[in-house]
Order: sequence, then structure tokens, then C-alpha cells
Amino acid sequence: MGSVIAEVCARAVLEVLIPERDEAALENERHRILASLDAARAAGKINADVFAKATSKFGFSTRNGDFARSGLDTVAAAAESLDAELCEPHLAPPPLLSRMVAAGRLGRKSGLGFYACAK
Repeated sequence: MGSVIAEVCARAVLEVLIPERDEAALENERHRILASLDAARAAGKINADVFAKATSKFGFSTRNGDFARSGLDTVAAAAESLDAELCEPHLAPPPLLSRMVAAGRLGRKSGLGFYACAK
């Protein structure tokens, strides 16, 4: 996930798990995102409450297995947040994804998504 996407999701107080290839990259990304959120707080773009909630929603990992249970609802929520934050219609979740989430087809979280899968 790109760092800007991760930051937008965190500002929307969505849980964010950020993948990185190694510990050094992970620490660099953590520092960059927290510094950006801190600058937004200092500039009055976000308040202290949003800052605290956003920073508590971040997770970082170098293990691919940590991302296997991410559901289609998470993908849809990230897309909705990006669309709302950046006012870019092409970032909105595709209608098929929205219908799948509404029907409870969340992928591995529910055992059914684009394909039937084990929970």
C-alpha cells in the first residue's frame, strides 16, 4: 500500500496494515507517515484527537501472511476513504466490489468472495 493511501486511511480512522520488504524500510515508512501526520496536526489540518486515533490504527509488517485475511470490505473502505478525501471518482470502489461487500462476500474473511475459499 502506498504511504499516501495508508495515511488517508489512517486519517479516516481505518485500521491500516502497511507491508514493507524489510525492517529498515518499515522503520523509514513509519517515521515518514508519523512525521506527516504530526505536520498536519501542527498546521491545524487534523486535531489532536484525530492524530491519536490515526496513529493507533497503524500496523506495519514484513510478513506477507499478515495480509492474507484482509477482506474485500477493507479494500472497499480504503477506496471509499480515498474517493472522499481526494475527490477523485476513479478512486471510488467499483460497483461490483460494493455489491459483493453488501452481500457479505468478503473473501477469506467470510469464505466467499470472487471465489469460494477456506476461512
